[in-house]
Amino acid sequence: MERYCRGWSNTDGLCTPEFVKLISNSFVILCAIVLYYFNSVAKKRLVRFWFHSLQYACLIGSLFLVIVEIILWHTLFGGKAFVVLNSVYQVFGMVATGVMYAGGERTARRLPLIILTASYITSLVANVMIIVRLINQFEAESAGSLDVRVIISVVRTFLYFVLTIISFANIIKGRLSWTKVADRDTCNKHWTAALPSRLTFAWMRGLLIKGWKKPLEMSDIGAPPQVDQCGPLAQQFDKLWTEEVKKKSPSLIIVCLKLFKETYYISIIMRVIGDGMAFLSPFAISGINIYIATKQANIKALQLNPSSLNITESSSMVQDEPMIVSEFFKNGFFLCFVIFLTGISQSILSSRYSMFMNFWRATHVRSLLQFTVFKKALRLASWASKDPDLTQGKILNVMSTDTQQYHFMFYFVNFLVVSPVMIIGCIILLLLDIGWVSLIGIFFLFASFPINGMVAKKMGECQRKIMFAKDKRMKVMNEMLLGMKSIKMYSWEPIFERMIVNARKEETKILRTQMTLRAVFIFIANVMPTIMACSIFVVYSATSPIDPDTGKHTPLTTSLALRTLALLNILRLPFILIPFAIGAFVSGRACAQRITKFLKAPELPMQSEMLNGTPAENGYHDSNGYSDSGVAVEFTNASLSWDIAEDATVILQDIDVKIPKSKLTIVVGEVGGGKTALVSALLNEMHIVSGKVTNHIRSDKISYAAQSPWILNSTVKENIIFGQPLDEKRYKEVCAASCLDLDLKTLPGGDETEIGERGINLSGGQRQRVSVARALYAQSDLVILDDPLSALDAHVGAKLFEMGIKKFLAESGRTVVLITHHLQYLSDADLVIEIAHGKLSYVGDHTLYEKESQFYKNFLENLAEKGEEEEKEVSEDIARKESSADKEVTKTETVARKIKRQESQADALKKKEKGGLMTKEDREKGSVSIRVYMIWASAAGVTLILTLLILLVSQIGRIIVDYWITVWTEKRITSAGWVDSDTYYILTYIGLALFTSVLVFIGTILMVFDAMRASQTLFVNMLLRIMKATPRFFDVTPLGRIISRFSNDVTSVDTTLLENVNSAYSLTTRVLCVLVMQIIASYYFGIAVIPLALMYYVVQKIYITTSREIQRLDSICKSPVMALFSESLGGLSTIRAYLKIPSFQSRMEKYIDSSTNTFMLVNMAANWVGFRLDLIGVMITTLSGLVCVTLCGQTSGDGFLISPSDAGLALTFALTLPGELNWMLRNLSMMELYMNAVERIDNYATIVPIEEDDGKSDPDASWPSKGEIKFVNYYGAYDKELDSVLQDVTVTIPAGKRVGICGRTGSGKSSLTIALFRLLTCKGGSIVIDGVDIKDLTLKRLRETLTIIPQDPLLFAGTLRYNLDPSETVNDDEVWGALERVNMKQPVEDMDNGLDSLIEGSGDNFSVGQKQLLCLARAFLRNSKIIIMDEATASIDMETDEKIQKVLRSEFVGRTMLVIAHRISSIADSDLILVMDQGKKAEFDTPAKLSQDPSSMFSGLLTSNVL
Repeated sequence: MERYCRGWSNTDGLCTPEFVKLISNSFVILCAIVLYYFNSVAKKRLVRFWFHSLQYACLIGSLFLVIVEIILWHTLFGGKAFVVLNSVYQVFGMVATGVMYAGGERTARRLPLIILTASYITSLVANVMIIVRLINQFEAESAGSLDVRVIISVVRTFLYFVLTIISFANIIKGRLSWTKVADRDTCNKHWTAALPSRLTFAWMRGLLIKGWKKPLEMSDIGAPPQVDQCGPLAQQFDKLWTEEVKKKSPSLIIVCLKLFKETYYISIIMRVIGDGMAFLSPFAISGINIYIATKQANIKALQLNPSSLNITESSSMVQDEPMIVSEFFKNGFFLCFVIFLTGISQSILSSRYSMFMNFWRATHVRSLLQFTVFKKALRLASWASKDPDLTQGKILNVMSTDTQQYHFMFYFVNFLVVSPVMIIGCIILLLLDIGWVSLIGIFFLFASFPINGMVAKKMGECQRKIMFAKDKRMKVMNEMLLGMKSIKMYSWEPIFERMIVNARKEETKILRTQMTLRAVFIFIANVMPTIMACSIFVVYSATSPIDPDTGKHTPLTTSLALRTLALLNILRLPFILIPFAIGAFVSGRACAQRITKFLKAPELPMQSEMLNGTPAENGYHDSNGYSDSGVAVEFTNASLSWDIAEDATVILQDIDVKIPKSKLTIVVGEVGGGKTALVSALLNEMHIVSGKVTNHIRSDKISYAAQSPWILNSTVKENIIFGQPLDEKRYKEVCAASCLDLDLKTLPGGDETEIGERGINLSGGQRQRVSVARALYAQSDLVILDDPLSALDAHVGAKLFEMGIKKFLAESGRTVVLITHHLQYLSDADLVIEIAHGKLSYVGDHTLYEKESQFYKNFLENLAEKGEEEEKEVSEDIARKESSADKEVTKTETVARKIKRQESQADALKKKEKGGLMTKEDREKGSVSIRVYMIWASAAGVTLILTLLILLVSQIGRIIVDYWITVWTEKRITSAGWVDSDTYYILTYIGLALFTSVLVFIGTILMVFDAMRASQTLFVNMLLRIMKATPRFFDVTPLGRIISRFSNDVTSVDTTLLENVNSAYSLTTRVLCVLVMQIIASYYFGIAVIPLALMYYVVQKIYITTSREIQRLDSICKSPVMALFSESLGGLSTIRAYLKIPSFQSRMEKYIDSSTNTFMLVNMAANWVGFRLDLIGVMITTLSGLVCVTLCGQTSGDGFLISPSDAGLALTFALTLPGELNWMLRNLSMMELYMNAVERIDNYATIVPIEEDDGKSDPDASWPSKGEIKFVNYYGAYDKELDSVLQDVTVTIPAGKRVGICGRTGSGKSSLTIALFRLLTCKGGSIVIDGVDIKDLTLKRLRETLTIIPQDPLLFAGTLRYNLDPSETVNDDEVWGALERVNMKQPVEDMDNGLDSLIEGSGDNFSVGQKQLLCLARAFLRNSKIIIMDEATASIDMETDEKIQKVLRSEFVGRTMLVIAHRISSIADSDLILVMDQGKKAEFDTPAKLSQDPSSMFSGLLTSNVL
């Protein structure tokens, strides 16, 4: 007992350092217990199993080590054992400290922190006493070298001093200094976690475990943290960009670097420090090799002659004495610890956190640019779209592709700085280690730079070509999807399919070239270290000093060779990363130029400028709404154009007019006269060339209904209220005034019915009335209605004018500007404006206009020719119409009250759910099935097997090449002849290296071709399926979702998946080869690696399962961004008119933030698993070193169990394991994640419902020769699961007759005509044309024989001739003849290039009426026997309409015509009239008989229709 107590006290009775240390241990244990108690009692939700497990382990380890110290300090072990034991204890103490800090973060109480601080103070005192005692001891013994215990104690004292200061600060704050208040609404706790948790991403464990147990949902992800929200970032960007754009050549890259320069500085510093730690590992391996060689040499010497042992060099190996500092740093065990320490440091500083910071800021760059691009698009001037580089397709590409490429550039930006530093560091170390010989290898290194430069230049050129080709393809894709209904009816699928496939082939050809160049880049990066090693070793062997004993050159030693190989392996990484960084920079710079051009495009003035009354840049003025002149808008000699260029064509000339306040102004004129341009001028959408436009009504008091109604993909109610507060009373009044009340009763979900994109599930009239209702509901003073009556039935239009425009708007004192072709309403106008050829031809009241206007006289003459009773007073017709409407309203209200009484709350909810239309984004759950991999492999072709085999052999070859170095240095192959010389080994080494490098290159090139083949095959399969998809599919699927498949997913399969498949396979084979080499070196390693393999399996299982789900959520979150962007581009005028830019910006900000959140979590999960894999890899490397150091003294036969060269080679291979394990799993998981893109593409290529096209009948080419159409008990629906929209229709349309089809909106008129094209699903009955049932025909044969002029005119980007005759089957004379028939010859001749003039956008350089005329000319050229006109002249003035009708009657004699028209005058002279009502045939007879029957519906339409 006395012996034990001597360790606790000295002769003076004072406590020794050991006694103080024991007290400190007690404090540590007590602190852990208190922390555990507080966490258990508080039951914090963040307390997890891992926390308790680690805490228990630290408690048990601490208690055990304290007991061992008390019992065994001075009895069983000497001084060396004390140092080792005490060091191990300190490791446990530091781990316990980390656990306590985690507990302190969660409890945030002072008591645990006070206990922890007390333990630090006692430990600090203990270590100071140890240092003093050791120094006194060495001074007394006059020792020459300082004991290593002093060094350890000094370091430990410094650490405890720092921790003591931090603890005092924590006590004052009451919590840990680095903790922050967590945002409970998000699962992303990174920036609120403790520093150790942030560095190791430990906070991710909760989410990963949850995702491992069940598929994650968006509710599990939560909202993004504030630091990742794009709104504040975009504000900072706007300030910097405003200053930058003033420069002559503004740089988007410089602005982004300025914005995040602090982060990138820190990232680069961390990367340099972390990568610099990697340089210690080669010298540690070399030291272990020397240590093993020295130890084995001493053992051999001891066996031969015990007295010959070098006591000086290895006294610590045989005696239990304290080591001096120099011996300690050469010890093999310490060198293993150095390898472990450098590996962990490199992982945290370089691989993990530096890369994470890059990704974090690169994601911020992407999100703020997406938000900035969206904001710019909302303010983009209308004339900017005339620029061919600013078409809708290219703007979509900027939003989706360019911002993503820009993200990649900023992710790799610090590699352009760090990689050269790494290369320079390697070169310096090589020069210091191997001398001037390394200059030979450095020469080859610098010789590769020009080659890399040329390859990079070619890659940049390819990238620009790829962008152009992708723009071209996406432009055609966007047009095809927008006009799919018309394309199907015209049977143009083969034409668009050919165009898209050709564009895709051009794109893949360039992609193949670019990826081949990238393969060359990678080949150079991989082969360059090998070439350098070959040149260095060969020259060294030939020029090394002559050994006087042997007379030969000094042989290449194993330690030197392995050290050189390790440095060259370090050099390999920057060489591999530089091509990616340069490629990303080249692509990013090209994208930056496109984004910059877009951001510099002209835009409309800020709304704040207009509201503050300051003159805007385009010449508009706002008087801030204060004017007593009774004028709403005043044009003062204003000339306006669509462009700001000096030579721009003036559209409106010398406009001098005052729009009166609180009055109804009606604007009339012929097609193309400038009516819609005047509307744009009222909305400040045009450029003023001269004069001025003064708005006396505030800009925030304007509402607008466009000629082509813009409908949101939302419910009917949300489309009407458009973000305004819901006023139920006003809402019902608006619905009644807009004639929507009865329609809402027929919709499946009432006003909660979801409207598809572009209002696809509403009729043209319903879309128009929803747009008008939006204008009525808005609390505006100025209401602009651009031809809203043309798309409406006669009686509905009359009712809308009377109840909506006249009573609801005009009589309530609101200023109304109405554009119309319905001149019967002029008597209600306070001011009439006629525009012809861009000039005002009349301004005044309706009385004088009716007397003087030739346009009005022509209108009356046309009525007279049709036998209309133009002498009738408008008031009589309105009265009759109003009486009928009142009865209908009364009846509707009675039915509505009855429905309301009978409908329960549950039924109402069911009705709302029934109103849903758009399908949710499809999402697979669980792992990607092997079927998906086989689909990709099958698409790649059988050559993929050869490619994989070549890559496998190349990896084995790389191992053999490095192994050959040890064979060479030890001369293991011995026989007679030249084999004993270095020449044999040199030539073999060079041959193996070249052979392996060539295999790598060939395998990479073959992989590129295989992947491109797979991508093209998948793309074509998806395209063909989409082309055959049912119309219902396009009704219920958002356009942005389909575009995402053809843009983001295709891009992922093109490039990202290729890189991941190639890397994943190469790294997997490499890791397996390395592990096999380790096991061959020592089977003990195979036993020890089993638990690490189990850890690896668990970690990767958790990660892959969860990250897969997060990636799928990320894919889903991207679609709303593109959907909203695409939708907004189609309604910019409407959004700006209602001042809804902030509202749409808020929606986009929400969508982008959601996408950013999931995108960041994908990377954070990768970093979570990355650190753990680095840890496993470092542990494997350390374990390999420990096995080698421990077993190096054991003999096997005549030699040792492990040779120095084998140990060095095993460690050299193992040194690459952390990174390779990490990248292997990263690429395996990313490969599976991006296989999700293959899965999504395959879904569209296989499960998208397609039209039935199994027709067996093949009539001769003359069919149909007559044009007789028979509907026999026909039932038709838009989908098999939906109710029939046509019910029991039986009617025979004689051949060669003109049949007018009429009925109220939603009665089934358009449905009847599209049934002829089999766009409806036949649920019963049949349709027979000239004796042939159309369901027995192929779709192509059927649709080629029919011609339709659709309700929504559609033009495509391209030449005018291409739009009229895309199949190129007629000559120019026939095209000009068709244009002349529809009165469009002169406007086309006035264009610069005539028929070769380009159509802008979707025909933006033509009015809606002109587009309808061009579609009519297209019908003339098809020369079909059956022609359908669906409101083909709705947007045409009466005079032009009459001319067209005359042409139709003369040109289409003997052809069957089905004409749908809201103007009864357009069908009054038809041979037969078909009246539809609620999907059924109501009446079918001659116009004379139906008009004579006062009880007929047609007669009612005549009496209620003024026209």
